[in-house]
Parts: sequence; structure tokens; C-alpha cells
Amino acid sequence: MELGEINYLHGFCLTSHGFCLTSCGFCLTSHVVCLTSYGFCLTWHGFCLTSHDVKQLQIYKGLKTKLCN
Repeated sequence: MELGEINYLHGFCLTSHGFCLTSCGFCLTSHVVCLTSYGFCLTWHGFCLTSHDVKQLQIYKGLKTKLCN
């Protein structure tokens, strides 16, 4: 699979750097971020983002995987 390729087979949003189980989600592949319909994101690197926090990705660098409101 190429970097940034999106595959919704079985409801997964996949990139070469990580994966995220989604139902009605999408990938921002430039940062390898998966946003789910539940309003949170868990990436391969443990970033945690809401749809309003995508532009603040750098703030979450190094943080452990968690859920966001």
C-alpha cells in the first residue's frame, strides 16, 4: 500500500504509517491522522486529535494514546 492510500474495506482507514477503525471517518494522510465519527483519533504514533485540533498536531507530539472529547 502506498503512503496516503485510503482503503475503507471492512470500515478501516489505512495508511502505511498506521490504521484506525472508522465507520464514517476519513484520513488526513499528510499527518497520518484518522478521524472517526465518534470525534476522536488514535494514530500509530499515539496522537490524539479532535476535528478542531488537527492544525495543532505538533502540540500532541510525544503524548501517549488517549481519547479526546
